[in-house]
Amino acid sequence: MGIYGDTISIGGNTVYVFNAKAKKLPGTFKQVLGKRLIEHQIPHRNVRDWNLTYECIIYQDTRDDIRRNLENIYASVSTTSLVDGEHDGTYVIRDLDFNDTEQSPMAYEFTIDLVQWNQ
Repeated sequence: MGIYGDTISIGGNTVYVFNAKAKKLPGTFKQVLGKRLIEHQIPHRNVRDWNLTYECIIYQDTRDDIRRNLENIYASVSTTSLVDGEHDGTYVIRDLDFNDTEQSPMAYEFTIDLVQWNQ
């Protein structure tokens, strides 16, 4: 992972990854209240969650649709599928940050932070 040109799929949207970081952290119980993700630490819980951060770029003809889809998944605080070949599963987008200050109309660079949905 982390090799320029790798692709991942988030909620069926394919994006190109140029940097990736994966950490396995103590599992939390996750709850959605309104439009917020709340994570509760449960002592002695024998579960670990993947926390993944990807730096990505989208430059396909469908880049506006992909961006809108990712923003909608993030805003709705809903679970989504991730397929990266290594950490495949169900995740919640914890943070989504598009770098709009240096955007080309041909591409969108963004950072996405996901946490595994283990209940």
